[in-house]
Amino acid sequence: MKIPPQAFCASASIIAIALLLSACAATDAIESPRQRNFDVLQPGMHRDLVREELGTPITSISGADCDVYSVPEGSTGWKYLRALGYSALDVGTLGISEVVTEPIEKSTSKQTIEVRVCYNGEQRVIFSERLENGNPGTIITGTMPPPPADSAPKPGN
Repeated sequence: MKIPPQAFCASASIIAIALLLSACAATDAIESPRQRNFDVLQPGMHRDLVREELGTPITSISGADCDVYSVPEGSTGWKYLRALGYSALDVGTLGISEVVTEPIEKSTSKQTIEVRVCYNGEQRVIFSERLENGNPGTIITGTMPPPPADSAPKPGN
């Protein structure tokens, strides 16, 4: 039984398009950032270890000797299973599932956590807090030191 060339080309084209489209959400899932180890924020850990794990800070507050990091939440280890599921959906639906899976994967991979980490004179962690827009920071580790005496309100003012 001989397959007509037109049918072969059409089938090959459909398979090629499905495989090309399957790379989008699946690739995003595989390339999602790893989950960060926030154990480096324990009091007494050195600043270099914090920077090695969390990356370069987005800003450093020199007077308070603090760094602010914007850290992607990262994958919890299910990224390969998600990629396999996306690929299977893509092949099964000839790429149409990308209309749904791509936005889902994009929305989950853009979440970040902002963390402020403050250090003592020896560059050791004193405390860390999670920063949230419009809300006071939530202490992650350590205890926030009291403000310096010269910044306290004076009686009668």
